[in-house]
Amino acid sequence: MSFASIAYIIVITILIVFSGIFSASDMAYSVAPLRQLKKASETSKGARLAYGNAKNYDKTITVLLFSNSLVNVIASSLGALLAIQIVRDIGITDTQEITAMEGTLSTIISMAMLLIILTFGEIMPKAFAKVHSYGVCVFSAPIIKVLSVLLFPFVRPSELFGTLVTSPFVKKFEEVEDAPVKDEELSEMFEAIEDEGIIDEENADLLQSALEFKDTTAFEIMTPRMKIEGISLDEDIMKIVKSGKKFNHSRIPVYQGSLDNIVGYIQTKSLYKSLLLEKKVSITSLLLPIIAVPMTMEISSILELMQEKHRHIAVVKDEFGGTDGILTLEDILEELVGELWDENDTVKIDIQRLNKRNQYRVLGSTDIETFFETFHMDEEEIEDDYETLSGFINDYLGRFAVVGDKVNLPRVEIIVTKASPYTVEEAKVIYHPRRKKVS
Repeated sequence: MSFASIAYIIVITILIVFSGIFSASDMAYSVAPLRQLKKASETSKGARLAYGNAKNYDKTITVLLFSNSLVNVIASSLGALLAIQIVRDIGITDTQEITAMEGTLSTIISMAMLLIILTFGEIMPKAFAKVHSYGVCVFSAPIIKVLSVLLFPFVRPSELFGTLVTSPFVKKFEEVEDAPVKDEELSEMFEAIEDEGIIDEENADLLQSALEFKDTTAFEIMTPRMKIEGISLDEDIMKIVKSGKKFNHSRIPVYQGSLDNIVGYIQTKSLYKSLLLEKKVSITSLLLPIIAVPMTMEISSILELMQEKHRHIAVVKDEFGGTDGILTLEDILEELVGELWDENDTVKIDIQRLNKRNQYRVLGSTDIETFFETFHMDEEEIEDDYETLSGFINDYLGRFAVVGDKVNLPRVEIIVTKASPYTVEEAKVIYHPRRKKVS
């Protein structure tokens, strides 16, 4: 092989190395760790150059693409010249044979050059740079600086022409990017960063709760009317206290006539404080105003209203003006951070494993989505007409359930063990994890 052929091969190799550097830099600056570069720029000149390149990304990418295209074109051209030189080195004298040999060898070398440039000039460098973006950015920063000066007469016109041609499309893409991100997209992002180990499961659940928080309405989390423990405005509070009635909540709704007309609430701590001080106590003297909200109002708005009015409790009204339930600040906070218990609360376990295998005690008030998720059931069976297991059972039976009623589904068998006239208080669930059909 002649010196000329060796020289061609050396130059082509050098060009492919530069092609790899430019491709790696292209990838590195597209995912550049700006915060890391900015922090490092305070002490490192290379990081300072890299941070400047990253901030001026349009110019940087133009220099890299122009340089990469240039070296690839030159490398391919030299490959063709190498084919001609190799034919000359062989010493063939016949003109037709030389032409045929040059054509065949040029095609072979061109295909080989394409494969080499793709592998060593594009794929491998970009894969490396995606993982080591910071190091590649810092390493290539001086090279980009020099090239941006040397190639300015060529790069600047290309940059201006590219901006002119792409500006109509860029504006359209900016409009799309400026569009609000959908909740589904955010949810997928939270799941992705959890899977990658960036955040743990607890923090991921908190983010998901915050995402769902703004769409949750008062109706979904309120204490329903039938569970409201209130007192009448006309009652004698002293008689209630002397009767030994225990107030289970820190705030007690006060109604006049019926629960549809809740006029305020009293704080149990204020009641007990007045009793300890042996003051004359009446419901009217302790009565505080209560805020009313529609059942469809989002809890994020209710939280703002509570902050504005300095109240911790609200009465939830239905479309006819009747009382649908009660909502407290604690109920709202529990939507974000999960169940909160204080010293006076009786801890309720919605789903409790029994001693027998695959048998559980489940409260009728258990959230139906929690129930379906726990027993790996098809969520398509969940309808909007009910929120709890009790509602699901009544809907399934087509009537109010009584003790002994059974609901047989592919994965679970539900047996009602405790019921009031209109609701299921408690049920036994036999779990069949592998059963796909009802026996």
